[in-house]
Amino acid sequence: MTQIDVDNKGETNRQLKIFADSKEAALTAIMAALYAVVTWLVAPIAYGPLQFRVSEGLKGSVINKKVLIISFIIGNALSNIFSPQAGIWEFVWMPLWNLIGGGACYLIANKLTYMFEYKEIEYNLFYFVGSFVYALCIAFAVTYMLAFLFFIPFWLFFPLLLLPEVVLIVGLTPVMTRIMNEIEW
Repeated sequence: MTQIDVDNKGETNRQLKIFADSKEAALTAIMAALYAVVTWLVAPIAYGPLQFRVSEGLKGSVINKKVLIISFIIGNALSNIFSPQAGIWEFVWMPLWNLIGGGACYLIANKLTYMFEYKEIEYNLFYFVGSFVYALCIAFAVTYMLAFLFFIPFWLFFPLLLLPEVVLIVGLTPVMTRIMNEIEW
């Protein structure tokens, strides 16, 4: 192998890395925009003490691509531009909890799957456990924010906010993981 071959191989590897990074950046932007737009489309039921954000169903996709955690941080902040509670709670608190919940979901689903060698099972228990933890984090964060802002009883509203989070995040995790497995990203 000549020096020129080595240099070309290094350049090819750099180009492939840039291409992969570009694809991930594009996917991140698409998912962030999709989350925000879907939230805006269901705006009457997406904001307030009792909410049903259909866009939450997208969050199970972090199991396949941890870079998508960033999508939901950005998408959540964007979607909250029209929130009646817009401010530090919606632009810092909720994105922070998307980082925590998304990171926990990814780690639980992937690390436990690897530890217990469930690689051949497409949808295993750990995917559901990870997405349930994500739902718990978001329900906690929303309930805490609303309890602080409106003096509503935390333990009364927590189950009411947890139910739609579980239905959407956990319920759509098989769909989102299947979609993410099918597309070539």
